Order: sequence, then structure tokens, then C-alpha cells
Amino acid sequence: VHGIYFQKMLNIEIWVVLLSVFSALLGLAFAIYNFAKVAAIKMQKSKVSQPEPESDDEDPYRMSLAEQKFFREATLSSDDYNRLVDSGQTISLCALKYLLYEYLFVALCVILFGFFIWFLVEKSQATFWVTGAYFIGAVTCMIASFIGLYCAVTANSRVVKRSRRKLKGGFNTTLRAGYAVGFTILSLGVLTFSIMISSYKSHFISSEKKSGDFGALFLALTGYALGATVIALFGRVGGGIFAKAADVGLDLTATKDVENMETNAGVVADFVGDNVGDIVGSGTDFFASFAESVSACLILSNSATNLILHPVAMYYPILIFATGIIASILTVAIASRITHHENKEQAQRFLQNLPFVGALVMSPVLLALCYYCLPAEIHFDGEHYVSTPGQIFVCSLSGLWGGYVIGLCSEFYTSHDYYPCLLYTSPSPRDLSTSRMPSSA
Repeated sequence: VHGIYFQKMLNIEIWVVLLSVFSALLGLAFAIYNFAKVAAIKMQKSKVSQPEPESDDEDPYRMSLAEQKFFREATLSSDDYNRLVDSGQTISLCALKYLLYEYLFVALCVILFGFFIWFLVEKSQATFWVTGAYFIGAVTCMIASFIGLYCAVTANSRVVKRSRRKLKGGFNTTLRAGYAVGFTILSLGVLTFSIMISSYKSHFISSEKKSGDFGALFLALTGYALGATVIALFGRVGGGIFAKAADVGLDLTATKDVENMETNAGVVADFVGDNVGDIVGSGTDFFASFAESVSACLILSNSATNLILHPVAMYYPILIFATGIIASILTVAIASRITHHENKEQAQRFLQNLPFVGALVMSPVLLALCYYCLPAEIHFDGEHYVSTPGQIFVCSLSGLWGGYVIGLCSEFYTSHDYYPCLLYTSPSPRDLSTSRMPSSA
């Protein structure tokens, strides 16, 4: 009877792992699809500037007379278009090279730090479980951020090209590039972490399922989060320092051609720093936050014996992100159906609807995960407090909708459509240096 029960639990765990892997692969496929749409926009030099279709099935020569007039006026001239192509290629090449060289030096620090982890943390110098997880987290974070930067710099000039003709074209290209970056980073994290949990569990957890085995397992898995955090530190600081140095150098060499890329290399350095600092910095922060939150949940669960003995409770935090990938794809589909973005107001409304629809879609998913993955009662060792899946669902739901409310507050204080920024940008009888800045709240 015990053998049949154990086999049943094992089958449930296999299905949970397969769900995580499937979600990650689905997210990668969605990212590849969107990047392919962005890369399909041709950016080649031409001697004569001719209008190109907005999409594969749209013929600009079949537009109305008014649309054709606007199209001809908005189309770049041959010289301007060639400069756009050259600028995009230059910034793309320099940004990727900078990140490659940065990661070469960062790799030396990662290896050196890994040696100390192996020497101080591993129970035996013959094992590399914590160190291996640390290197896997660092390498995965590097790969994800490099792919994210490549997607971003590929889309830069293409967004400009589409925006010159129609807001919808540039906005769609921006969205597709953002989808490619975000889904790639999260999907790679979910894929590697879920496989690591399954493989490490088969090694650390014995048939008796002792509490000490789970403690050793969770300690080993925290190495993954530590590796991602190290890369996030260099990813955020490296690009930020480079961008700031370029800004200062550009100001010191200010001349009449200060914004001319052909005569002032500081302009290129400024753009490179912006791309690396914003894309790589935000991407690595996102990846590290994912790894740290999952690792923290696993460490805290070690204090509840009946929780860690549950067959799928260990996968609860990773399943939130895995199902979040599917929920995000559904959110994009639903928000695209209910909101169009032909002009600026509709585009802004679409961006406002995305997090709201996402929270609506994710709320029942959290409820199902809490009651499926967690035991009916969670008893914490040495404490008389008992927690239930309903209480955990309320906490998760509060974090989900709390994040949405924080986003609304940030938009209210920073958007030029609301009172704080309108008050700051309105004419003031006082000197600007003494004017209040309500948006700083």
C-alpha cells in the first residue's frame, strides 16, 4: 500500500515538473515568434527611399489619397534612412560588444567567488552541489540578459522606422520587442530552476524523507539565486556607470555637433550605456528577483515539516511563475481584443489595461494553486500557529493587487496627464530652482 501511494505521489510530481517545463517552452516559443516579427522588418540601405508595406499583406499604393500624402511626407529620405540604418547597426554592435567584454571580466569574478563557495560552503570538497547551482544561475542570467539586449538593439531602429509612418506600427514593434525580452528571461529561469529542483531532489531526498535532507536541498538551491544576484549587480552598475561617464564626457566636449554620431563618439557611447544600463540592468534584476523569491520560499518552508513532505508543495513558488507565463500570454490576447491602439490615448489605455487584465486572470490561478499544491493545514515546527491554503491565498492575492495599486500610484505621480506633473510643468511665477516637485512624492 505504501509503495502504491509513493508511486502515485511520484506521478503527480512528474506532471507538475512537466507543467513547469511546458510553460517555459511555451514562453520561449512566444518570445521567438514576437522577435521574428520584429526582425522581419527590413533595415537595408537603399539609394531611393520608397515606402514599404506596414505588414506583409498591406499595400501602401492602395491607400486613399490623404493616406498616401501623409505616407510620402512621413517617409524618410534616402540619406536620413541610410543614417538610421548605420546608427542602428553601430549602436547594436557596440552594445553587444560592450556587454560581451563586460561579462568576460565578470566571469573572472564569478569563478573566483565560486571557489570560495566551494571551499567554505560545500560539506565536502568532493561535492559541487552549491557551487554548481551558483554557476548555473550565473550563466543562465548572463545568457538571458544577452539575448534580451540583442532583442532590444535589434528593435531600436525598426521602432523608429515604423513610428515615422504610423503610431500603431511603432507601438506594435515596441510591444513585440518587450514581449521577446520579458518572456525569454522568465522562461529560461523557470526552465532551469524547475529542472534543478527535480534533479537535486532525487539526489538529496532519501526514501525516509528526513527534515535534514530538505534543509541541505534548499541550501544547495540558494546557490542558483546567489549566482543570478552577482550578475544582476554587475549588470545594473556596469551599464549605469558607463552611461553616466558618457553623459559627463559628452557635456565636457559640447560643440555644435554634440549630437552628431558621425563626428562625436560620445553620442554612441551614451546610447550604448542607455541600452546596457536599462535593458541588461532591468533584465538581470528581474531574473535575480525571480530566483531570490523562489529560494526564499523554499528556505522558509523548511520550518514546516508537513509542508515539505507534501509531494508538490516544493514546486508551489515555481508554479506561480510557470502558470504566470501562460496567464501573461492570455492577458496579451485579451487586452489586444478589448483595446486598440491607433492613437496615443488608445496606446496609453492599452498599457493601463495590461496589468489589470493580468491581475484578473492570475487571481483564480493563485486560488487553484494554493488548494492543489498545499496541505489542508500547515504546522510550523516549535510554533502553535497553523496556516491554511486560504490564508496563503489571501496573502498572495494582496501582493498581486497591491503591486497593481502601486503601479497606479506611480503613474499618477509621474505621468504628464495627471495633476502632480501638470502642476510642475505649468508656468510658475517663481524661479524653477525653488518650485516644488510634487512628482517626487
